[in-house]
Amino acid sequence: MKAVFVVRECLLRGSDGHGLSEAMGAAMRGLLDQDFFLVLLGVGTGVQSAGQARGDEPTDEQLVEWVGRAGGRVDALASCPHVPSDACFCWGSQPGLLWETARDLDIHLDESYLICYGPTDVLMGYAAGCRPILVLTGRTIEEIYDGFQPEPADFPVALDLERAADYIVCED
Repeated sequence: MKAVFVVRECLLRGSDGHGLSEAMGAAMRGLLDQDFFLVLLGVGTGVQSAGQARGDEPTDEQLVEWVGRAGGRVDALASCPHVPSDACFCWGSQPGLLWETARDLDIHLDESYLICYGPTDVLMGYAAGCRPILVLTGRTIEEIYDGFQPEPADFPVALDLERAADYIVCED
């Protein structure tokens, strides 16, 4: 089975705080037409408190609801259960979260995509063996990488989630 893993920040940064934009909803629906298993990568219960994620951001479950209201579907939610101060092997160059999710759901990582929000996400995609796509969402590559050349440097970059989904549909 092939999957598209979406880092939660990619949904948050393109939303209005109460739901997905029409364009984001269309992007999520377009991925369903390609027979991808959709997995939302969340922050986990170690970071969420009192029903909220960080600050006033919605919980992962609320994001899943937003996708559903927009006509899309999230097939699975995978979250790192650690707090940011814990050393863990869930993210980055030790992509335990992707490996575990792929094992549990019989996902072929070499046929899958990771829609990334930052440099650590890109490294996680490469380390897991899937195809990372970095979403800018109003930022520049220079801002994201603090002026340094990204390593590795051969991954697609999309202006927003909609264009990342279009890229996946065209590639597949």
